[in-house]
This record gives sequence, C-alpha cells and structure tokens, in this order.
Amino acid sequence: MKPGWLEQLDEARAGKTRGYVLDGNTADRVHYPESGLPPIPVKYFLAAYLAREGYAVGQYSLANGFEEMRPPSRERNPVKSPFASLPNNLPPDQVLAHATRWLRNPDHKVALILDYADHMAPSSNGMNAMVGQVQLAMLEVMHAWGMDESIRITPNLVFLLSYESQVSDLLLRGGVGYKMLTIPLPNEVQRQDYIQALSARLGVLQENEGAEMSAKEMARVTSGLPHVEIEELLYRSATRKLPLDLETVRERKAAVINQLCHGLLDVHEPKFGFEGVSGLDHAKDELGRLVRTIKVDPQTATAALLLVGVPGCGKSFLVQALARELGYPCLAMRTIREGLVGASERNLERVLGVAETLSPCLIWQDEIDQMLGKRNTGQSMDAGTSERMMGRIWEFMGSMKHRGRILWVGTSNRPDVLDSALLDRFQLVIPFLHPTPSEVNALLPVLAAQVGRTISSEARCGVIAQLPTLQNPTVRSLQEVVARAGVLMDVDMGQSGSPIDHAHLEEAARDFKPNYNPMQHEFIALNALRMASFSSVLPWRSRKGLRTNAEIQHYLEGMVDMQSGELDYEKLNRRMSELAVALQVEQHSRRF
Repeated sequence: MKPGWLEQLDEARAGKTRGYVLDGNTADRVHYPESGLPPIPVKYFLAAYLAREGYAVGQYSLANGFEEMRPPSRERNPVKSPFASLPNNLPPDQVLAHATRWLRNPDHKVALILDYADHMAPSSNGMNAMVGQVQLAMLEVMHAWGMDESIRITPNLVFLLSYESQVSDLLLRGGVGYKMLTIPLPNEVQRQDYIQALSARLGVLQENEGAEMSAKEMARVTSGLPHVEIEELLYRSATRKLPLDLETVRERKAAVINQLCHGLLDVHEPKFGFEGVSGLDHAKDELGRLVRTIKVDPQTATAALLLVGVPGCGKSFLVQALARELGYPCLAMRTIREGLVGASERNLERVLGVAETLSPCLIWQDEIDQMLGKRNTGQSMDAGTSERMMGRIWEFMGSMKHRGRILWVGTSNRPDVLDSALLDRFQLVIPFLHPTPSEVNALLPVLAAQVGRTISSEARCGVIAQLPTLQNPTVRSLQEVVARAGVLMDVDMGQSGSPIDHAHLEEAARDFKPNYNPMQHEFIALNALRMASFSSVLPWRSRKGLRTNAEIQHYLEGMVDMQSGELDYEKLNRRMSELAVALQVEQHSRRF
C-alpha cells in the first residue's frame, strides 16, 4: 500500500507544485515494500525514490552543510551530478545562491532537501526581532523560491524537512508555492504489515514460546507508535529471547505519545471495562448503547458527551472504562494555553493532529470548565485566543469525518460555567450524584480491593451504608474510610493484611467527617440533574421508566415521584436558589 503522503506528493507534482514542507512523523522509517526499498528514514527514502526518476538529490543543514545524496551503486544509470562544482564549507547565503541557480535550470532534474528546516526558517510568532539575521535571510530566499515562475516551469523540487512543527507560516500562506505534507503515524494495517515482516525475520511473537501477543494484537495495542519504536520493541524481545508483554508496550507507548505531543496529552491504558465499575447503572446502560452504535453504525453515533456532577463519584473511572470497552486509546488533554502569541493555537493544532493520527481514539477533557470555560465578552483580554480556540474545537468536533472515530468526552463539576455554545456541542449529558446506600453497600468491597484489602464475610456492609456519617458520601471518601479501617485493623491485630471486620469498618465509618461543603455538593448534584440531556439518564430512571428497586439521594426526597420517576424541576430550581443564597452568605461571612 502506497503511503498517503507519497500519493499526495505525486499528485501535487503533477499540478506543478515544486515546494513542500514535510511535517509530522518525519523522524520515522518509511515502510513501502512495493517500492523495493527497505524501511529507511524519510529523507533517504525520498532521495532513493526520486533518484529512480532521474533526479540528482542534495541535502543541506546548518550544522552539516551541503551533501549530495547519491543513489546506491547498483543503479544502472547513475544520475550525472550538477553539484560537482560546489566548493566545501560555503556560508548559508552562498549555498542558497547556488541552489537558486540549480532550481531555475530546466536542463536537469534537481531535488533539494533542507534538513532541520525549523532552524533555517523558524516560526517567529510575529516577533521577527527574535529571529537571527541568517534565518531571516534564508526565509526570504525560500519564500522567493515558492513564488518563482522560472522554478515552477522546471521539474525541480524543494523539500523542507521539519521535526518540530516550527517552520515559518510565511511559507504556507496563499500565493506561496509550498504545500504542507503531514506524514502520519502508521495506521493499524500498516503496523501489522511491518510487524509481520520484521517479526518473521527476527523470530519473535508467534514463534516465541509463551508469547502473549500475535502480530495482529500487537498492531492493535501499538497505536500511536512509529515504525522505529515498534522495531525497537521487537529487537529487544529478540535479543533477550523473551516474549513481548502488553505492559512493556503500554509503557513505551505512553512515553512516545507524550513526547510526540510535547506533553500536551496523557495516555491512559485502562485495565477494566464496565465490569469493573460498581453502581452507576444509568451511565453504564447509556454508554453501553453508545459503544454498540459506534461499532455497528458509527456515522449515527454521538460524537461528544459530557459527564457532570459531584467530585469523586466515578466520572473519571467511567471515562477510562468506556475507552476500554471501545478498544480506543484514552487521550487526556492537559492545559494547552500559553502566554506567547500563537502558542495556544499551535498547541491545540498539535493535539488535534495527534488525535487524527491515533484515531480511532477517545479525547478526554477533565475539568473542562477550567480548561475552556466561557468565551470572553466584549473586548477580549487575550486578543481573541479563546474565541479562535473554541471555534477550532467546535469545527473539529462537528466534522463528519471524525464521527465514530474520535469521541470527545468532557467531565466537569461545574458545567454551569461552560460556554452555552460549547455545551450545545455535547449531544449527551449524563449526571453523576453521590452513591445511594445500596451503591455504598456494593462499593465497599470493590474499594477495599483497590487498596489491596478484603472485607470479612461477617462484615455487614449494608448496615454500614446506612450510618448517618455516610449519607451522601463521595466514592473517594468511601475509599479513605476503607483504608482507615484497614489501618485500625492492622494496629489492633498486630499484623498486616487481615480481612477488615465489621467492628473496624464501622469505627472508621462513624469517625468519618467529610472535608467538603455538603451544601456545595448538593448544589452541584442538583445542577447536574438540571443539565441532563434525557430523562432516561437520570440515575433512578431507565428507558422504560423507574428502575427496579430505584433509590434516590437524601436531598432529592420530595422532588422525585417514586411511581413515575419524574423530577419536579420547579422544586429543584427553588432548592438551588436557596442553596445559592446560603452559599453566598457563607462565603461573605468568611471575609469578616
């Protein structure tokens, strides 16, 4: 299969485009067996590929100067070099002067590869005074090449090879003859083809006794890795004569993607799907339907969903479980804002580019209210950065080509501060409340296992769940209660790791005092209910109405009809107004 970027190059050459900026996965090897070339770095592949068409290829970098890239000696008709008369150790301006003459000459076919183009024509972010005079002069020459008709009528080519996505925007503006070619990371089919070819030669994977992964499985879990990293994993396995395990791949993958996106994304590899989530049946049911739709009819699936509600009640855990169910990498977006002009937008484009490369994937924006918030009103204090970034995100989220392949998931404790237009992009909003007593009963053993403990069979978790101190807890606080019960048990027993009995679990539960404001949590919970996109996603509801053995939280008593499951929004809004006033009074009193 011919690489997509190479097809774009051939098409653009036919359209008389002579200048190219190569960006993206430029430090990787090109694996294109049909070319008859072995997997080799991009610039050497280009040199060999073009040499077969009769091109003389030269490369230049500031550090290494000019060098001719000669074709292999086995070539029957080596190209006569136009570079023979070039003296060594020329300064950059003289090298480019020679290059201009080569490019304008229609009597031969020349291709120039300017390596590390980010250092020759760097992006200035509007601050040209910060760029050296040598770089500014080189930028002028390269810009002139792009508009030079005497170059356009020749077959001669210029390639600017970028490794940092920092080539000046001046070269990519309309009217300048440079085309951006983004070299993507290999997709699953390409990875499997490369893995099969290399593993057969090295005798790893299928041939290794006790191997945990086939080539197909490895191709699936290595999404986000370039060929060179896959090669390193296979060589390491062959050298050590050890099977390649999933954990090793995951660790390497997280490190590579973090480096690829300059630390703007965290990669999560969840170990559990929905089977590892206790409670939250309303959310699991709805997300289960979403998973089935994405797998069967992705074009009709929800493209973005928002999980809102009380802190520490399972939103983050469920996002990762959803990624596991889909088989998608979970990419958690970090803060992408920077103070330099244009840096925030550039960070956003880098994140979106990585997401497209890794698709299908799940993009997770935790605490999205703090990351994006609302657009500025009136005269913008950030020169319009917020508006431009939100507009770009909306455009990306709404693109049909991403539907079913890139799922956006936002989580928030305060969705009321989100921009209304951004909220409108999330077709599905699911509320999260405090766990009910029956959910606490089910959660306690699960949370004990998460901290490496077990609860004794004689412990009555249902009784513990009814204690006044555990009314409207968070899942995080329940985990702390279990951990404390384990410590108390170890101290009294004089040994570590014994199953936690009822007495110590009850002691820890009665001793618990929430470190959060219950009124504020109630306000957040009610606001989450008000923002739910469908009545059937309310925790006590289902598509058919009230859930079997449905429970409601203490603060919802009198607001929910336990026959129909309908929520009285008038009472909810009245209670939210009371809480808002009480919270304002409380905040005001703290000032004095």
